[in-house]
Amino acid sequence: MAFGIPGSEGSGDSGPFLDRIQYDARSGFFTNVTRKQDGGGQWVNDASEPYRGPQFAVDFGSFEVGYIKLGGTPSFLLVPFGKPIPQQPEELTAPDANGKTRRAFSPGFRVKVMSPATFGDGEPRYFSGTSKALMGSMEELFNTFMASAEARGGQIPVVKHTSTKTMETTGKHGTTKNYAPVFSVTSWIARPEGFGERTVPAPSGAAAAVAPPPAAPAPMPAPVPVPAASVAAPF
Repeated sequence: MAFGIPGSEGSGDSGPFLDRIQYDARSGFFTNVTRKQDGGGQWVNDASEPYRGPQFAVDFGSFEVGYIKLGGTPSFLLVPFGKPIPQQPEELTAPDANGKTRRAFSPGFRVKVMSPATFGDGEPRYFSGTSKALMGSMEELFNTFMASAEARGGQIPVVKHTSTKTMETTGKHGTTKNYAPVFSVTSWIARPEGFGERTVPAPSGAAAAVAPPPAAPAPMPAPVPVPAASVAAPF
């Protein structure tokens, strides 16, 4: 049960408007998504080419967990980590080709990240997800954060996507393959003011238990260039 959210084995507030980075567990690639106005004045998503190997500061001081509805206009029912988890909405998706429905809101997380190297500027972005592959990787990273002396001192980690782990699930319709990202902490920094007010306090007291070591990662394929905006920067 990742992050203590029931169901992780209405609509909500989407939060402040930020560009985002998203991860596709089906391919193991990241995409940077920017909101911009087209020629007709409509707001549209401008997505980068898929890539691997981003590095960014992760602000667990703004870490949120709860339920997310994807598809159409995403909706978020989230609370700062440590607060009581809201009840999962009863809303169901439309029937699929097999006539099956499921909960429209899935267990998920959202956190702010920042990286001049990966994004080409020093603005915060949202990183969120609901896939079990990504949730497991983020929980491992969070446990490492909670157990660190640097975090207890108020710092946040700079992490790099170094590889992927293949996850196979076999069901009545065959085998599904997903890819869990492997993150490595490369350094620790003071929390930038650009992340805004801290909603989750720094850990204190005894170190939290660290998640078991991950399985040996699968080799990454040939490097995929990061978007052109990415230039050398501290993180």
